[in-house]
Amino acid sequence: MKIAIIGRSENLYSTAQLLIENGHSIVCILTAKEAPEYLRGSEDFGKLAEQLEVPFAHSAKIESQLPMLKGSGADIGVSINYPAVIPKTATDAFPHGILNAHGGDLPRYRGNACQAWAIINGEDKIGLCIHRMVGGELDNGDIIERDYFPVEIDTKIAEVYRFFAKRVPQLFLQS
Repeated sequence: MKIAIIGRSENLYSTAQLLIENGHSIVCILTAKEAPEYLRGSEDFGKLAEQLEVPFAHSAKIESQLPMLKGSGADIGVSINYPAVIPKTATDAFPHGILNAHGGDLPRYRGNACQAWAIINGEDKIGLCIHRMVGGELDNGDIIERDYFPVEIDTKIAEVYRFFAKRVPQLFLQS
């Protein structure tokens, strides 16, 4: 499958690598300014694009990159942590839309800090979802894959993030 990579973070980078290792083609990469805590940044995504000889853009305004995305011939987009709501014009750019990883049990936990809210609310598990994005909406759309991290009395958020780092690429590959 021909895939457009859209977003930021080491989880997205690892996902791209796993998809390539399993015979998929990355045909373009769109990233944006990384958060300070990210282990992979725009420079890493730029080098990956250079190695793959595919178009690369660094922009928080996806609308300005629609010609690149549409022109890439991608069948589907794979997104993690893009810093803006992705509009319908972008999800419609691909025959199979855009899949997104979300660290919360959708539809119950949308937005940011879902893992913290699940712990604060006394949940016994934290959800991780791969969903087909609905353009112009936040954390909405059909769930394609789902997994859970069990919460114990002494669960640390770092454990949850390690679980996500391991499972996100695998769930995208399954999707």
